[in-house]
Amino acid sequence: MKGRLLFCLFTAVFLLFLPGCKTKAAPLQLPSQLAQPFKAKAIIEYDGLSISTLFSKEAENRFHLEFQGPKPLEGMSMLFETDLVTISYRGLTGSYRPGSLPQAAVGQLLTEAVGLLCQGEKIQLELDGSALKATGVLTGKEDSFAAVIDASSGTLKTLVIPDRDFGVTFEDFSFQ
Repeated sequence: MKGRLLFCLFTAVFLLFLPGCKTKAAPLQLPSQLAQPFKAKAIIEYDGLSISTLFSKEAENRFHLEFQGPKPLEGMSMLFETDLVTISYRGLTGSYRPGSLPQAAVGQLLTEAVGLLCQGEKIQLELDGSALKATGVLTGKEDSFAAVIDASSGTLKTLVIPDRDFGVTFEDFSFQ
């Protein structure tokens, strides 16, 4: 009996000194679905205004924004491409270089932040339950942004740029 007790005691002490098997957690990655085209209703809160839009990613670096409200903006659409922004409103269409638009333009802020998210470059990720929190900085503006993404489906839920008093809530998000 004493021998068994002594054996168990030595075994327990020995096991305490063994190194544990700790596996390194895989680094977090953005859901691959964000590389696909998508469409969503986007409710934008900007500088005290609430703006209702349809927002879509048609291809890499090609976004479309169609305003549904408030009434003065209804029917305006903006197509954002890498080197050109095309704005259509009440039968008039114009194309502009992205740098020629005001830096605080609502569509510009939205597409720049979502474009960086979709590329996944220079984005910090944190898992919070079923939500993936992504943070980054807008190129050339040094404004930070944060997005919440559903970790399982890859759908965007919210996007905020606090320094610009800018927030977006995405609804009816679907991949095309």
